[in-house]
Amino acid sequence: MDVPLSAHYSNWNSADSVLTKSLVQEEIDKGWVFEFEGTIEEAQSRWPLGVSLGKLGIANSDGRAPRLVLDNTVCGLNPRCLVPERSTLPTCKDVLRTFPIRVDVKAAHKRIVLHDQEQGLVGFTLDGRLFFYRVTPFGAVFSAHWWARLGGFLLRIFHRIIWWVHTGFLYIDDYFFTQCWDMMPISATLVCLFCQICTIPISWEKCELGGSLQWIGWTFHLNTGYIEVPERKISKLLGYISEMKRSSRTTRRHLEKLIGLAMWITQLWPYMRIWIRHWYVDLYSIPATHFSIDCGDWHSLRSCLNDDMTFRIRPAGTAIPVGGTLLSVRHQEVAHPSDRLAISTII
Repeated sequence: MDVPLSAHYSNWNSADSVLTKSLVQEEIDKGWVFEFEGTIEEAQSRWPLGVSLGKLGIANSDGRAPRLVLDNTVCGLNPRCLVPERSTLPTCKDVLRTFPIRVDVKAAHKRIVLHDQEQGLVGFTLDGRLFFYRVTPFGAVFSAHWWARLGGFLLRIFHRIIWWVHTGFLYIDDYFFTQCWDMMPISATLVCLFCQICTIPISWEKCELGGSLQWIGWTFHLNTGYIEVPERKISKLLGYISEMKRSSRTTRRHLEKLIGLAMWITQLWPYMRIWIRHWYVDLYSIPATHFSIDCGDWHSLRSCLNDDMTFRIRPAGTAIPVGGTLLSVRHQEVAHPSDRLAISTII
């Protein structure tokens, strides 16, 4: 069943700042966003295909400036999109010992223009005003799909331009080419000229040409043949571990960050991942919930349980969910069916 589209008139807490207004204005100036002069009913009349208003947020990541993200899941748009294709991203294992060049496309997703009849699906509000995207925003599930198609098309053209023996990779919007050291400067010049002629927006400050450079988070020293984990990544991992050691309790979000970074670092050493399984156990082991039962209803507790200690019916006057597992009563464990006999004594 399709999730219905909805309209949200508030944004996430990360977007409640002056920075959000300046970023929205910047995208208006570039022609990516426009303000709709009308009501939501008038917008629905203009875009009969559908209107949905997502929630704006600000994404912050290492080495990148803050950027707008439009949450299109909360308004029901992403669940309604079926993307039958999946692309495989390169890893550090794919980079060979050669001489590289790195080329980054600026705001790649927002180079894909939406059909006019679909622009009503990617709206948002700010200060009580309606805005809609003309391009695919960060946060829509189809944005990466359409850019992957265009990015792959450009990669095939770059292969034709470079021609001589080389390798080429595309990680979202970040290109990486390797070739023998005496040919790479010529190939890099041809790629840059093609981008200039076709007005492909390149983040020139991120472009690199040399024997050592950073890409997808790693530092590749291709002249000497080794890969380095950047110091900031190591510091971040140690910070997560130190935070975990301070207390026996943590948040799910913090544990997910720790596991994600540990999985990324161990991609070169897969056998180290056997130790990460303990964190996965913690992540998916839901803590027990305490429930209170009125003294007058204690006697009926046993009749509510199955042999596997799960509740077949909800005890009277409680919020215990059907299917829940009984772990302890008055701090005494009852983990096995034989322990059911002890419940009466405990009660």
